[in-house]
Amino acid sequence: MFDIGTTGTANTATGYGTLGSNTTGAANTASGYESLVSNTTGTENIATGYGALGSNTTGTDNRASGYAALVASITGIANTALGYETLFSNTTGSYNAALGYHAGPDQNSAIQIEKGSYGKIE
Repeated sequence: MFDIGTTGTANTATGYGTLGSNTTGAANTASGYESLVSNTTGTENIATGYGALGSNTTGTDNRASGYAALVASITGIANTALGYETLFSNTTGSYNAALGYHAGPDQNSAIQIEKGSYGKIE
């Protein structure tokens, strides 16, 4: 869990390594092995699942739920990823939404809606 020396406020962390690098980031919630592990100053992020938002450092207002959801996102803003490896390669893209198994795996731009390989958007 996060370092006791952090000055960030209103953070919640459960699981090994969660919010482990947090310095001043505030109002983050992380649950699951190394979710939000690299976060330093990012705020108002929610990550649940193994490695979810694991590379995030300064990104804000992101939501990731599922194994490795938004795992590569570093500075993205207001992304929503729900499902196994959703938005897997997104590093800097913002305002994206992806739902379903492996949805938007190569997405790294702004304002996109992606569906998983077993779902459809109508």
